[in-house]
Amino acid sequence: MPQKWHAAIVGTAVSFGGVVLVYRTKWSQWHFWAAIAVCFVVHLLVISIVFDKVLASVEVLGILLWSPIAFAEGIFLLGIVPMVQRKFTSRERRGSKADSFHSH
Repeated sequence: MPQKWHAAIVGTAVSFGGVVLVYRTKWSQWHFWAAIAVCFVVHLLVISIVFDKVLASVEVLGILLWSPIAFAEGIFLLGIVPMVQRKFTSRERRGSKADSFHSH
């Protein structure tokens, strides 16, 4: 594995680890973990494209060079995760309203 992937791994751990720590109070909510999972899958797709295609000729990418991007992604995730989480909660509410409607 080329060294540049180490920067991708550390950047992923920093951005997602920071978001998970900030939202400690939401750990008991399945919506939170579902939102994290959706964001993580999107992250993996984007990172694989960037590191495999865009940075194809780069073998070494220092973690310190990648850390500002990981930090920016963490800030971005702080806003996106609650938005994705709300999508799950609104779907659940719509589903429960439909269930209660059909049960009467």
